[in-house]
Amino acid sequence: MIVKNDPEQFQNYLSDASNYKGNADSIYFPENEAEISNFLKKFNKEKIKVTVSGNGTGLTGGRVPEGGIIISLEKINRILELNLEKKFVIVQPAVVLKDLQNFVEAQNLFYPPDPTERNCFIGATVATNASGARTFKYGATRNYVLGLRIILPDGEIIAIEREQYFANRYEVNIKTESGKVISFEVPDYKMPKTKNAAGYYCKENMDLIDLLIFLPVLTL
Repeated sequence: MIVKNDPEQFQNYLSDASNYKGNADSIYFPENEAEISNFLKKFNKEKIKVTVSGNGTGLTGGRVPEGGIIISLEKINRILELNLEKKFVIVQPAVVLKDLQNFVEAQNLFYPPDPTERNCFIGATVATNASGARTFKYGATRNYVLGLRIILPDGEIIAIEREQYFANRYEVNIKTESGKVISFEVPDYKMPKTKNAAGYYCKENMDLIDLLIFLPVLTL
């Protein structure tokens, strides 16, 4: 695994398409889920800031660090499975959207949400519930997410599939792979009827996978 400690060697990771620029002490390039989890456990314990770096296509400064450590996901970029019978694909977070689209189109399939920025990582499209021109007909990314593996900031891992966990009205209990139970309340507010990217997606008795889409954690 590559680690760079000289900021002169990772200037490209200190900004994104918004042109906002930050700073960091070092950058890590993990190659698998276990490395990310172990890093986050260590950095969380030591109270070190961590910024996750996607492909730098965002316009909000979301990947721009304000000190601490950068974790780049770019090496976790494989398409793991395409199920032609059930029409789903399993991918790692740093698969570039246009590569995924080309891959499925070669099988006479297509990826319905079609987010506007095609050079982004697929994990980023999930983290932002991205949309594009086809969204008017097919809906945004959320509608097509069947399962996620989430690495929380403390290194704990949640594996969740659609229709697996539901809120009890607004109360949530969800278990990590290590057996830790996380309990919290989903905010009770009225969601707008139109697609939006302001705040969390929340509603009574909701499928919890929808809460984890558009959430500022690592999405694998």
